[in-house]
Amino acid sequence: MIATARRQPTVGRALAAAAFAALAVGAVVATGPAQSATPAPRFLVTQRDVGGAPLGKAARAYRRHFRSGSRLERLEDGYERLAFPSRRLEIYFRTGRPGGVAIVASGRRYRTARGVGPCSRVADLRAAYGRLLRPVRFAGETVAYRAGNLVFGAERPGAVTGVMLARPTDPSALFLLLNAAECGPA
Repeated sequence: MIATARRQPTVGRALAAAAFAALAVGAVVATGPAQSATPAPRFLVTQRDVGGAPLGKAARAYRRHFRSGSRLERLEDGYERLAFPSRRLEIYFRTGRPGGVAIVASGRRYRTARGVGPCSRVADLRAAYGRLLRPVRFAGETVAYRAGNLVFGAERPGAVTGVMLARPTDPSALFLLLNAAECGPA
């Protein structure tokens, strides 16, 4: 059995290792969580559009834009829903109003530029939007959070169930989000 001598780390090696570790930690802190990367434009949710489609368009325009199988369903209270099941995306229309009045995304690939979307943790939503968020309560419970034209469903404890683009002036729009499909693959 041959005994080998262990090399003692030199001060230079120790400093290099410490510098490398500090750079690695700094890179993680600077970039934030991995999900914060801006999504592809077709899955980007903004204050103006979802996947590049704004509110106010006719059903025909949304079908042309999203180019996947869709179905139009009549709902109560004068609403219609144009659903794109493979995309986990729903666009709502209301009698007497021109074009789409709300767009709900429940596919986990949909994300805001801040990295939050369906299936995100509510803690990540709060960290990303902070004081911009306004809780939306129903029957004494926080069921969603609003940030401008975006409403993030939070019925399921700890998780964002979906993201809705709608004008803040439409109080009944909340029920569209709460009755939409919950987050899942898109």
